[in-house]
Amino acid sequence: MKNIRNFMILLYMYITFLIIFVLRFHYIVTNEVYSDNFFQDWLFSITLIIVLMTLILSVLTLFKNYLESKRIFIEKEIKLLTRRMKILKLGMIPFYILNFALYMFSFLLLLAASRGWIIFSPLIIIFIFVVILTYLIVVLTSYDGIALTNIYFKNKIVSRNIYLVLVVMQLLFVFDIVATILILFNRDFLDYQLDSN
Repeated sequence: MKNIRNFMILLYMYITFLIIFVLRFHYIVTNEVYSDNFFQDWLFSITLIIVLMTLILSVLTLFKNYLESKRIFIEKEIKLLTRRMKILKLGMIPFYILNFALYMFSFLLLLAASRGWIIFSPLIIIFIFVVILTYLIVVLTSYDGIALTNIYFKNKIVSRNIYLVLVVMQLLFVFDIVATILILFNRDFLDYQLDSN
């Protein structure tokens, strides 16, 4: 659980400093401060460094979390998998909302400022990178839910079709939260957890 706590702390530090960074960038651009070099602004430079560091550390922590989840799955500790899934997925809801709002705001701002030309510029790579990174976070935080669904399937608690639907849902934006809620509050799953102890 220590890895999950560290991951959540780093993730929310990342999004907090990213908000500061985007607001500072917006201020510099709109007020034409440091038009030749953004890095002359100390707040811009420091927040950029902190954003990159927290991002790298949160992804590394997430990989450690994945390995820990894999070990827990092999040991078939259902309660621990359930608790980890609940903390990870439900704790990520504010991050998803902030992440979406921040990047949608930034993209629309740049789209309006460039009159649509940003789509043809190299800056679009930043937004593609963010989508890929967010998807990587979704996939790596889905392992607990997929592992639980796998245990339920092997013990004939869910049918093959429901198993496949839940696994696919765990790998898609927004639907991963829905699948988590379905797994956490389904009566059959809850009964099986009580019987397994």
